[in-house]
Amino acid sequence: MEQNTTQSLFGLKVDYESGSFFREATKWARFIAIVYFVLFVLAVSLIIFAGEFASGVFEQLVDQGVLPVSVAEFKAGLYTIVFVGGLIGLTMLALLYRFASLTRQGLETNRQASFNDGLKSLKYFFIISGVLTVLGIVISFIGTVAAFFI
Repeated sequence: MEQNTTQSLFGLKVDYESGSFFREATKWARFIAIVYFVLFVLAVSLIIFAGEFASGVFEQLVDQGVLPVSVAEFKAGLYTIVFVGGLIGLTMLALLYRFASLTRQGLETNRQASFNDGLKSLKYFFIISGVLTVLGIVISFIGTVAAFFI
């Protein structure tokens, strides 16, 4: 087994078939990013408009003694969670859209740097997805164990 010394170990070339697969993947990634961005805007609008309705429900729960905190504290905590979740979601959408744009640009112009930056964005997207998935599994496991022993 001889190694070809004229080509770098990591100098990958994208042939026509793999390029068409990447082009198709970028179309779907762009579509998914745009659809989820529209859904994100609708969800934020719904949360803002539902805030006043929820205030009345929170006040009733506080009056009944169900919630041990004030309405303002409960709303502040809820909005903080929604804000952090929104930032994470927007970051993931931006990374997915960036993958689609840069990878497609790299394929069309044969610029390796754009292509690599697009794949790097996809890598970060999957890292965040993996961390959130593991975090969700751990929280679900803790909740299941807590419910079993209570």
